[in-house]
Amino acid sequence: MRIRDAITERLKVLPGLPALTIRNQPIPQLQEDELPGLLVVIMGETLSPDGDANDGPPRFEAEITIGISLVEGYETPERIDGDIDALITLI
Repeated sequence: MRIRDAITERLKVLPGLPALTIRNQPIPQLQEDELPGLLVVIMGETLSPDGDANDGPPRFEAEITIGISLVEGYETPERIDGDIDALITLI
């Protein structure tokens, strides 16, 4: 959760990111007045043992997949494609 929250905080202050609504939980459909919206979620997590099993407290290495979704609204496909390319570079 701390990783997801840290990513969200960094994205909030990113200049040029067009997001009125930023969420960390997948909530049903955004309303038109909440667009553009940004969603940051943990999509998967795998824990692997780190170190000796019989030496000290248990430790793990975490591999986390973060999903970032930006919803812009109604535009032409050409404009959306151009915006998406620019936003991927920005993020």
